[in-house]
Amino acid sequence: MTDFSHRPARTWKKITLRAPVDLIEGVAAGLFALTGNGVELPEETGTPGEFATIIGYINGDDQPDNTEQEVLALLRELGLNATLGQPTGPRLDTVEEEDWGTLWKERYKPVRIGSRLIVRPSWEAVSAARGEIVVAIDPGMAFGTGLHATTQLALELLETCFAGSGPAPARILDVGTGTGILAITAALLGAQAVTATDLDPDAVHAARENARLNGVGERVTVLACDIADLAGPFDLVIANITHDVLLELAPHLNRLLATDGELIVTGLLTGWQTDDLAHAFEELGLRRRDTRCRDEWSALHLTKAIS
Repeated sequence: MTDFSHRPARTWKKITLRAPVDLIEGVAAGLFALTGNGVELPEETGTPGEFATIIGYINGDDQPDNTEQEVLALLRELGLNATLGQPTGPRLDTVEEEDWGTLWKERYKPVRIGSRLIVRPSWEAVSAARGEIVVAIDPGMAFGTGLHATTQLALELLETCFAGSGPAPARILDVGTGTGILAITAALLGAQAVTATDLDPDAVHAARENARLNGVGERVTVLACDIADLAGPFDLVIANITHDVLLELAPHLNRLLATDGELIVTGLLTGWQTDDLAHAFEELGLRRRDTRCRDEWSALHLTKAIS
């Protein structure tokens, strides 16, 4: 397991919301924007008229004083019960970091993705057939285990970039790498050089450890930097973040792409977020190549047009 003894243990605020199935998309988007972290959604959302549980986490050590008020305001905006402690109201709990790590270990099991990828936790062995690629991940406190729909969509699209008859991408950039799962998979698929960036020190630490664990530490360079400071070009850029951040980074992502380079972006809710971001990239001269959806989430695969 990844060692996080380099810093004091954190506490997290767990925000649990109950919302009607037909409002899940709006609640998830609002909670995502509020916390800046991943949102847990039910595997099966149910039918209209039923309620589903949505969970988000925010760092309790630097939690703003108005977090509870912002959660209540989000619910009121959506016309939901905004009373703490009520059956359909929000619940705020404190979660110790050690408990978080234990929870991930209990839930995290090997998963098959695409046609030949297997993502496994570092503490579990799997049997792989000839030609299958096994990616071992110890998430620590970073995002990206292969369980979330956005990660799976990005991995599936990444796999297609190495499956065609043309030249495979040699130089790849993974923005907001988290555990490093996308960067590491790219290297295992055959990329010659992968740059992975993240602003979270925990993610940088976890990604470096995971790259070494998978034997690609020499080909995956993990940096704690803003992509505005990077120089391209890259044959393929991948970013699994959020709609608002991707919209802000769009000019930088376009700048870093090589001529005829490819871009994979996810972390988008299906619907207006996906369409809005696709339009933004098309305005920059990119062409939409593929759109994939799973649950409430979507991923875009775009190509930089040759001018």
